[in-house]
Amino acid sequence: MIRIPSIDDSKPQYTLIFLHGLGDSSDGWTFLSERAREFKVLDNFNFIFLDSPVLKLTLQKSKAKAWYDFKNLSDILVDEDKMNILISLNYLITIINDENLEKNIPLNNIIVGGFSQGCALSLLLVNLINYQLGGIIGLSGYLPLYNYILENQNKADNLNTPIFLGHGIRDKVIDFKQYERTQKILIDEFGFNNVKCRKYDNLGHSCNDDEIVDIFKWLVELSNREEN
Repeated sequence: MIRIPSIDDSKPQYTLIFLHGLGDSSDGWTFLSERAREFKVLDNFNFIFLDSPVLKLTLQKSKAKAWYDFKNLSDILVDEDKMNILISLNYLITIINDENLEKNIPLNNIIVGGFSQGCALSLLLVNLINYQLGGIIGLSGYLPLYNYILENQNKADNLNTPIFLGHGIRDKVIDFKQYERTQKILIDEFGFNNVKCRKYDNLGHSCNDDEIVDIFKWLVELSNREEN
């Protein structure tokens, strides 16, 4: 885990907790904290970049950093690795609680986001917790454990949570259809009413500058709204 503190403690503090995707690490996303400093109003943001455990993966037949296993990449919703998904989710909740209780960051000033598997965990989180966070960022991912959510969700507490969804149309790993499915479930079925959806024409399973700028503009709007 890498924690990068804010550079302006004179204003209310925010924290962005970010989860990487399969095979990646916290180091792969620390550039977000550097880019954020280009937006001076985000100088009061702390950044936490989490590291997944190393798991034995079914398809690769080897070990790699992953929040959970994929059994079938052609249909990621088949035979989901519920056990490791929930273990990783509980770890994320522990980090949120520590940031709230030990660093005194209000829950509604904590934003959670991630890429691919990290996106999936972030979207699962907002459906299951019984308190409202400052926002959710979901990049190139999808909504996992649909039936588990239906049985356990606390959506009434979170329908106003700001959510940023971004996905590349040319994504060959997490198909763009998963973005469309996730958007439809969150908005039309579950009733989330503050979802900003962005699709990127020439983007595969990655993140580009257009998406990064959109994320930070969204964070600026978020922090301005909270302070006004």
